[in-house]
Amino acid sequence: MNDDSFIGHGCGKIIIVGEHWVLDGIPAVATGVPDFTTQAHWRQAPGPLRLIAGEHLTQTELATSQAMVDDAQRHFHVKLQGHIHVNSTVPIRRGFGSSAAFAVAIVRLIASQVRGDHKKTDEHILAVATALESQVHGTSSGLDPAAALAAGPVWFDGPGNIQPLEVESSELLEPCRWVVCDVGAAPATSVAVTRATHAKDNMLAAELVRLQDQAKLAALLVKKGLESGQPEWLSKGMECAASTLEALNVTDTRMERAMHIALERGAMASKQSGAGLGGLVLSLTGTAREAETVSDALEQAGFGTWILEVTS
Repeated sequence: MNDDSFIGHGCGKIIIVGEHWVLDGIPAVATGVPDFTTQAHWRQAPGPLRLIAGEHLTQTELATSQAMVDDAQRHFHVKLQGHIHVNSTVPIRRGFGSSAAFAVAIVRLIASQVRGDHKKTDEHILAVATALESQVHGTSSGLDPAAALAAGPVWFDGPGNIQPLEVESSELLEPCRWVVCDVGAAPATSVAVTRATHAKDNMLAAELVRLQDQAKLAALLVKKGLESGQPEWLSKGMECAASTLEALNVTDTRMERAMHIALERGAMASKQSGAGLGGLVLSLTGTAREAETVSDALEQAGFGTWILEVTS
């Protein structure tokens, strides 16, 4: 090693469809958001490797993050010295996948210090990042790290079947925009996962199968919409997915209000994105002007928003 500074990076993510059902083996579609990134900078210095993060982390979150760094070192059988400084623009506790972006950044950083190209493949980095993220959320499906690693849309059908999606920038899809709405802080992801699991456990078997089939259809519709450049299919898939989440009791009144406002102001579809009970609502609009209309209405209601291109 000739330099004393190395960088690993990961990006934020948005789940388009598949939250909660992915844990049942149902496909999901998510997209990395390069607008939001986490960078981990390692500088060599005497002493054990120590993580230095911003004051935005609680002591518990900082301790968990340090444990992720230590576990990544153990996995790669290295013992680095110095400091890791983390700079991130990924909003935390909002459903943008901040822990996944951090995990991917750390794994990429430490993997760069080991020999053997087989340990630096996307597949290997994803496997390790998924194991690290499980420290935060319990058992991670791998969906969030897959999107954080890809920095674009991905089809996720289990850890062994992850495919980047080629988005068709058609005349219909190119003008479309995502309006991402922050309704406010959510509890730990594990809280929503536990609630959704409880709801599933108390369903009749036939109802659970029906919802699983509907969730799979939603993923297929979204995949078709992105790959064919047809926003109508994308919208139908989001609507289909939204109905499956209603039965899981993970959408709170803030999210319901945001979805109502978005649809009332012309959004083609609107649904929660992520585990729920707060965090993000994702809306699809047909044009940039429509996105501004939806965004303005949501901000007037007290919510924060971001507008992102669907085809970027």
